[in-house]
Amino acid sequence: MSRRSCGEILGPCSAVTWCRKLWACHSLRKVKIHMWRAFHRALAVKDNLRSRGISCPIVCPVCEEGTEDSTHALWLCAAARGVWISRSIWEVLCNFRGRPFDAFCLFISQQVNNECFELFCMLTWSLSYSRNQCIFNGKAYSTMEIIERAGIGNVYSDYNFCRKVDGSHGHGSPIVRHAWRPLEGDLVKINVDALVLSFVDYVRIGVVARDRAGIVLAAASTKFLGRFSPHMAECIAIREGTMLARNLGFEKWVVELDAINAVNVVHSPPVRALEAGLRDSSRSLED
Repeated sequence: MSRRSCGEILGPCSAVTWCRKLWACHSLRKVKIHMWRAFHRALAVKDNLRSRGISCPIVCPVCEEGTEDSTHALWLCAAARGVWISRSIWEVLCNFRGRPFDAFCLFISQQVNNECFELFCMLTWSLSYSRNQCIFNGKAYSTMEIIERAGIGNVYSDYNFCRKVDGSHGHGSPIVRHAWRPLEGDLVKINVDALVLSFVDYVRIGVVARDRAGIVLAAASTKFLGRFSPHMAECIAIREGTMLARNLGFEKWVVELDAINAVNVVHSPPVRALEAGLRDSSRSLED
């Protein structure tokens, strides 16, 4: 098989256009670097190592059924195939008939929009990560775990889940944009947030305290067992933030979060019993 790059076959403009699209996409830097290395055949797969004079078995150590090059590792291997088939992008991927991975990357970038291209990059990185964990640490990941690590596992189902269980709080709240202003005096800002996933029976809460210079004074995270709507999880996050401020003895502080509905619970009569309990406990901590 010819080892000419896709840039040599299709011309430099195609490769340059692809690289520009890669560096412009909204993915993590490590994901972009991984994709750049995969495109330029710089991943440490057996075929690339052999081409650089390193003696090693060339058979895929995961499925033991093919030559481990970038295309096999990230596309043709049974472990990778199961991930791609489970995603809607498979309708585009299944039309690819070439072999070099750089040609595969170019094909995808020309066939899908930016959002799907970012999905492709994230899944490719997650596949490579899980593959290395399997080869070097003996840790096998399921298809769903690989998808979840990519950060896009159940975005659509989570969206529908949030709308279903939290629909009564999703209307009538206008989006208000405020310009950032530095804190005054010795005021401490407590940032809180909650993570809610439809496929697990817990929520995660994160709290960070910063001074007016942006220096982190304290941080905490915790997990609450049970199924909560995003709205209730944000209410819990407010309570955890006020508890952190009290326990650390901050005299002047303010809680900041991105859920206006949860803020309204603190400043207006709640409509649910659990809201009332969370509001009252938060207010008592402020006193």
